[in-house]
Amino acid sequence: MSFDRPDLSPGHTQAGRSRTAGLWTAEPFDTADLADVCNPNHYQGKSDSWVEQVLRADFARYHQLRDAADRSNSPAETEALTTRAAAIETPWLDRANSWTQTWEHAVEVRADWIDAPDTMSHQLGALEEERIRGWHTVTDLELRTLYQLRELTGNGIWDQTQSPTESDRPVDAQAAQIIEAALVPELRATSHLQIVTTDPPEGVDAERLLEEGPGR
Repeated sequence: MSFDRPDLSPGHTQAGRSRTAGLWTAEPFDTADLADVCNPNHYQGKSDSWVEQVLRADFARYHQLRDAADRSNSPAETEALTTRAAAIETPWLDRANSWTQTWEHAVEVRADWIDAPDTMSHQLGALEEERIRGWHTVTDLELRTLYQLRELTGNGIWDQTQSPTESDRPVDAQAAQIIEAALVPELRATSHLQIVTTDPPEGVDAERLLEEGPGR
């Protein structure tokens, strides 16, 4: 399976479509397009938390940019795409928590699906068989990463029934502003979002917003 690649030129927008900046970067996505793998709403029912939805959407865009860079014949274009991919990745790596580990795992899994898809398919099948028998060699989070990267690399479909979860909170157009307000100043300064205030709303726990997202 392969995905239709979006226009990866900086600042691309589609006429008549409501778009908002990515929650961690200035990369655009359409909040209403549930088929867009770069939209956090695409991962409702496939993630256990709102922040995981955001991570998976950001990783999908990161994958698209890296894939485009690998296929580019222009050194200048390759550098530009790689720079944009790094801008998406850096905030996740800088968090230095379990989500950083999830991102790093996704990077490894991406490479494995690209380099050895048959081996990865066999290993995933074995893990699914183990689950049926009640064995849990990998965590649910790690298993979802295997499913996502299998799909992103065109090696299979990620069926929602393969990863039942409790996440059902959509990300609306205001979510980016909430997250932007919760970001530390050095990250906030590099964002292209139009934010009125530089501090979280009065009485709001910024760290909780960062982890849980809106809707709780």
